Amino acid sequence: MRFFVAPQTVPLATRVIGDGAQQAVLIHDWGMTGHSWDELLSRWRPEGLTILVPDLRGCGESPRPANGYSLDLMVDDLVRFFDDHDIDDAVVIGQGMGAALAQLLAAQEPGRVSRVVLVNPGPATGVPMSPAMLTLFERAITQPDERLHLLAMGLGVQPEVPLQPGLRRLHRESGNIDDRMLSESFPAWQKAWFPEVLAKVRCPVLVLAGSHDPVVKTYVVVDEVVTPIRNARLQV
Repeated sequence: MRFFVAPQTVPLATRVIGDGAQQAVLIHDWGMTGHSWDELLSRWRPEGLTILVPDLRGCGESPRPANGYSLDLMVDDLVRFFDDHDIDDAVVIGQGMGAALAQLLAAQEPGRVSRVVLVNPGPATGVPMSPAMLTLFERAITQPDERLHLLAMGLGVQPEVPLQPGLRRLHRESGNIDDRMLSESFPAWQKAWFPEVLAKVRCPVLVLAGSHDPVVKTYVVVDEVVTPIRNARLQV
């Protein structure tokens, strides 16, 4: 039995789907909630699996502390979440910022993370951005229309009216996030720096990169994620 206690951790609101022996944890991206996985979950229900989908702090139904949105604190929340749900052998799937957290979690808890999938991952050395892209993200923190622009860009679609159902749902969910979470966690992953940690990731890692991803370019993923992790392989 574990009794993980660290200052400022919060209990994460979580959906649990299925009751199989193998556990899978889905960690959402910046500007999202756990409901960003709903389209995947509507199509993917493998047997023998328990899928756990937390909302990170400040997102969805999880607590919204006044501060403390660093990557380290969010990983502490996830370790507490592993304790709360008796997770000892999990497949961890993370997207974007959630993939940065997945890398840290796999390095910190190697005995409890058996495999990792990183979807368009935030690298350990941060995400280089053009001034225009940086401005778009900064505006998206407080402006819902810019958040819609980012979502449409990530999906490779135009933010037309009427919105596609999936884009409409993601945009609606993006409004269920504390502004403090958006403003503090953005520089945390955009300017992240934890390359020394990647050598501690020993489990198999599948990295999924989009060939036309507008934010994290494939060459950055290769150089800063795939190459430094011992057992990583790339699928573009």
